[in-house]
Amino acid sequence: MADDPNPNNPRPSPADAQSVLPDDIIESIALGGFSSITGQPSSLANLSYSNAINNNNSSQQNTVANQQAMNQVAQSVLGSTVNLVADINPMEAVAVVKMDTGNDVAQQLMDLKAAVSGTSVKPRPKPPLPTVSLNQAGGSTFKGQTGNFPVTLSVLLGATRPTVKRHPRGGTIVTLGTNGFPIEFYLQGSPNQDPKNGTAITVPQTIFPIIIEITSSGGPGVEDNTATPSVFTVNEAKFPVVVSLATLPTTPTGT
Repeated sequence: MADDPNPNNPRPSPADAQSVLPDDIIESIALGGFSSITGQPSSLANLSYSNAINNNNSSQQNTVANQQAMNQVAQSVLGSTVNLVADINPMEAVAVVKMDTGNDVAQQLMDLKAAVSGTSVKPRPKPPLPTVSLNQAGGSTFKGQTGNFPVTLSVLLGATRPTVKRHPRGGTIVTLGTNGFPIEFYLQGSPNQDPKNGTAITVPQTIFPIIIEITSSGGPGVEDNTATPSVFTVNEAKFPVVVSLATLPTTPTGT
């Protein structure tokens, strides 16, 4: 072999001389392996970049979700705070009332006392109407109780029989005709019914109606008033009282 510089040490035969594969297949395999080896760093870089993008996206989503949750918590806390400041509880209301009214215990005691006294007090029953009737002596007789006074005595021309009714402000209204005078007032159940110690009143027709009041103690036997109506205050010990109608206009007299 002329081209062999060392004929005594022959060079090993090339691989293609020993392989059964054609040269183009061997070349394609070599190119594929080279491409795989050289493309692996690029694939790893792409995978790392994709992972970084996914992590960044997840982090941003978590941040937004946490921010929304914090906003909801902040709104709830703000609403509870405003409600706590604006609305007062029953304890605060009681404290304010106590501060304004002062001694609420005394007020409660007064309310209870008023309630008890209001339920225990009963209205005083009205006394029965007195009886007024014509007597045989020519006149009329009044028989009643102290609760029937004051008595408002009126004259009605043409009336033949006396009429009795309650006064709206208390007492009795007695209406007589001129034939009903003199009228004698007697107190039922009173021991002071001696005619000698009684009271005689003479009243002119011009000052009617007259009012006869009763007192239990003190005061004069008769106290007249020339105004209309005239008021006669009679002591309970001065009954019976006889009221006569004067035939002539005179000033009221009483003994």
